Amino acid sequence: MKSLLRHSSSLSTLLLVGVIVTVAVMVSVARLLLPLAPDYAQRIEADLSRELGQPVRFESLQAEWSGWGPELRLRGVQLFDATGQTQVLAIRELVVQLDVLESLLRWTLIAPSRLTILGTELRIQRLADGSLQIQGVSLPMSAPTGGEGAWGGLDKIAATLGATRVQLQDAVTGVDYDFRNVDLKLLLDRPRLQISGTLTPPPELGKRLQVRVDLQGDISRPDGWKARVYAKGEGMRMSGLPQVVRDHVRGLQEIRGDFEGWSSWRNGGLFRLRTRFDLQDLTWDAAAAPARGPDRLSGDVLLQRLDQGWRLDLHDLAAGPDATGGRRPPGSVSVVYQASA
Repeated sequence: MKSLLRHSSSLSTLLLVGVIVTVAVMVSVARLLLPLAPDYAQRIEADLSRELGQPVRFESLQAEWSGWGPELRLRGVQLFDATGQTQVLAIRELVVQLDVLESLLRWTLIAPSRLTILGTELRIQRLADGSLQIQGVSLPMSAPTGGEGAWGGLDKIAATLGATRVQLQDAVTGVDYDFRNVDLKLLLDRPRLQISGTLTPPPELGKRLQVRVDLQGDISRPDGWKARVYAKGEGMRMSGLPQVVRDHVRGLQEIRGDFEGWSSWRNGGLFRLRTRFDLQDLTWDAAAAPARGPDRLSGDVLLQRLDQGWRLDLHDLAAGPDATGGRRPPGSVSVVYQASA
């Protein structure tokens, strides 16, 4: 028995030594090959195109060792459509951190472990049917099926977006947003995509917006994805209020304030929203004075989708001074909107 234990211990030691030596050799080989990377630019373009599932070109390439592994720094990156003729996305700089072991196992130059994307413009659209599109990027979120298809090689990867402009276009509500200086972290583990970071809204929209998104499913189908979204806004401003608000709060023109909320999305649309808000500045139509509402309002909102409509619950509503200088005690309101037959 003791002999068997000694034999097992010796075998484990040999295996551990073998793994350490193998990793050391791979790292050494990678370091030696890094200066030759620019000579393989066309091969790198081909491998990267295969990983992303769409043609990729770049103007310059620099390879260096960073931390525990090699990385490629590509400048002037262009992504093309499937024909390879039309540019669909331009990136000022793309940093690709490589997984040496994965590269050897798959016999490829490019096996990304992390992407850093600097200086690009993304247009994200929610179409009328509720499906999502990211201009220039074909990113199906269905579970991996062996690596084929667009972005097929990137079943699991971390990415960072910096100095990026993001345009959100919503065909359902007809509202568009344009965010600049966006810094986001993404973690793709198909069929799940997690996003977190900070967006700088345009001055007319607000000061600062923090977001966390947990999205699952196939975004190309309205019934194929679901998401949970956390958002915290500071100094946010909203004019052009929805018709349902204008119908029930006559004379209200604009709101400005802070909010923090969580929402759930299903079947291409909003399913549930819970938000805490503190509106410090409510602007009323001059024609509404002296019957206009308060200048400040805070409380909790719970909006839930029903089978045939919506339920809106407002809790702990606290209003500031109104036109007469009076204050109202905190209250609650519940409203059910039923779709007409």
